[in-house]
Amino acid sequence: MHGYAFLTNSIIFIDETSLRKDNFFKKNYLLFIESHEIAHMSLDHKSLKRNKIQEAEADYVGVLLCEDKNMNAAANVGKKYFSARNGISFSKYHEKYGESVRSQLV
Repeated sequence: MHGYAFLTNSIIFIDETSLRKDNFFKKNYLLFIESHEIAHMSLDHKSLKRNKIQEAEADYVGVLLCEDKNMNAAANVGKKYFSARNGISFSKYHEKYGESVRSQLV
């Protein structure tokens, strides 16, 4: 479920072939993917090999970043797939972990 892009040395690499194949090569999907990768940097996730907790944190912060910039359609992409990607709805994750995740932001 994770793997359309990755971040290294402040550069985001995107797998265009897979995104096109899965019909996700669209503006709002790309904006959310970029916000997710920026979230990894903002959360100081250093390892390229991410665990499930880090991926959920980046999805959560990615949604918040999109909302902060009024990119609500992109935020909705993150919310739409949040449960499938992380095993918990965005709203429940927000209630349970939101404050803790936001406190980690660099």
